[in-house]
Amino acid sequence: MALNRHFLSFCLAISALLLPAASVAQDTFRLLTNTNDLQAGDEIVIANTEAGLALSTQQNSNNRGTTSVTIHGNVLTPSTATQIIRLDGEPGAWLLNVGNGYLYAASSSSNWLRTDTVNVPNDEDRCTIALDADNISMITFTGTHTRNCLRYNPNNNKPIFSCYGSSSSIKDNQQIYWRQGSRKPDAGRVTSLLLAPWKMAQPASCILLISRRCALWL
Repeated sequence: MALNRHFLSFCLAISALLLPAASVAQDTFRLLTNTNDLQAGDEIVIANTEAGLALSTQQNSNNRGTTSVTIHGNVLTPSTATQIIRLDGEPGAWLLNVGNGYLYAASSSSNWLRTDTVNVPNDEDRCTIALDADNISMITFTGTHTRNCLRYNPNNNKPIFSCYGSSSSIKDNQQIYWRQGSRKPDAGRVTSLLLAPWKMAQPASCILLISRRCALWL
């Protein structure tokens, strides 16, 4: 019995150390490196990694503002003002759901990025998502408007996200960070911990599930 008590104390101590890490992992997004990973219901953040800025919840008249985010390695932690976008639709026809509507390219003559809240979703709201060899994201709306590339613009130290023509001097320089729908990526961290003793007389039966891919049997 004394051995069992010591073993139970050990399990509880491990859980106290690991569970906070699981909570932290839920608030992070990983750099998208393969568009085949994306599925409807996933959540993304559009950011410029070098500047540490992400597309914000601030919808201006014709563009989106930016907000500072923390990026370490390939992991982004959003701020309270970061726009977390839910992917609706399907590959080749994604919809960027911002809660009250969908982002879309709104003009062929001006660099406008707006939120469509009327008769949504419609073909103006749909877009494709591609990556280059350096994981730069290319988000292109497939509606009728030709200034249809969603890009980060430093804008003379007044940075914004907006839509530009494919030949614009504003080039693609943004990345997508993502997490899988209601499931959050572990980003190398603990995502679940389960203590499952079958018999208290046999402490070896306690299982610690450290991640989705590995289990340590004690």
